[in-house]
Amino acid sequence: MSSAEKIVIHAGEELSRVLARLTTKGFVASLGVAAVAAVVLVKDGVSVRAFLLIGAALLSILALFGYVVLIMRKADTGVAKPGLIPMFVALGGFVPYGFGCYLVLYEGLGGLWRLFDGFVFGAALAALFYLLAGYLILMAIYRASEFGRALDEGRISIEKTAT
Repeated sequence: MSSAEKIVIHAGEELSRVLARLTTKGFVASLGVAAVAAVVLVKDGVSVRAFLLIGAALLSILALFGYVVLIMRKADTGVAKPGLIPMFVALGGFVPYGFGCYLVLYEGLGGLWRLFDGFVFGAALAALFYLLAGYLILMAIYRASEFGRALDEGRISIEKTAT
């Protein structure tokens, strides 16, 4: 397909499926990180790291959901609604981005780097889990924002179906 062709998506169920396909892996990865952090919190006791992981994972879920809501609202009305709440939701997109970078760089790659001191199979699994989860969260926010950008630029159009 050439770059000059416009992609047409039908409003309603098809749009919902497309947006779900873009963000579901990020939602699941964030939930997985929150669940693992809750287990760490119970097992090791209260720590800043556990609260950071749980809080950022839950905020990432909210930010991804908010992004999808903004896109669906724009697709429904044809224009972005101005205001403080949409602005804060759009700025909230930095939460999953920052959290995904933290997971990939610090928890994932840093965890793998610490294995050079001594290999522990559980630590290797944890580092790989955080690496994969961070990647999925980063890709979810990237795909959602690129979909919104393509919608803004007119590369994607939403066709309303007659009811």
